[in-house]
Amino acid sequence: MGQTYRKSSQGLAEISTRALRLAPRLRGLLILVDGRRSSDDLQLLLGYDPHSLLQELLASRLIEATALEPFSRQASAVSRAAATPAAQGANANPTAASMPNLQTQRSAAVRALNDALGPTAESLAIRMERAQTDAELRTLLERGAGLITAVRGAEAGRAFAARFLG
Repeated sequence: MGQTYRKSSQGLAEISTRALRLAPRLRGLLILVDGRRSSDDLQLLLGYDPHSLLQELLASRLIEATALEPFSRQASAVSRAAATPAAQGANANPTAASMPNLQTQRSAAVRALNDALGPTAESLAIRMERAQTDAELRTLLERGAGLITAVRGAEAGRAFAARFLG
């Protein structure tokens, strides 16, 4: 099983500011690094070996290796199943109305979109990160739900829409 990485404080800042103007593959990988996915999981998600890009992110101090062992695939699948809205109950999954502000909603939506679609969602995730108004974000969330529906199926699209569009 591969090493697990998480974003450093510099990596989190880079996601917000884009100061380093990372290449798309590098930025996409930085977005996907979450402290839970191992390098093996990232390779499956991306469809290519991310080792050299991970080393570049490490050298740039945008990510850091975690001390924790990554979840096994079976445990990870169980965790994901337990995280579904049906398993958690209606109140466990925040809706757009319960989110305190645009930034919180935007961050949660980008993460959910990236978790569902990986690098496929990069351009939409970037636009979501730049959304300045609730109306602008809502339009992008609707696009995200449609994209998830097209790629992952109607149930996944409905779950995303229920979580972020209310």
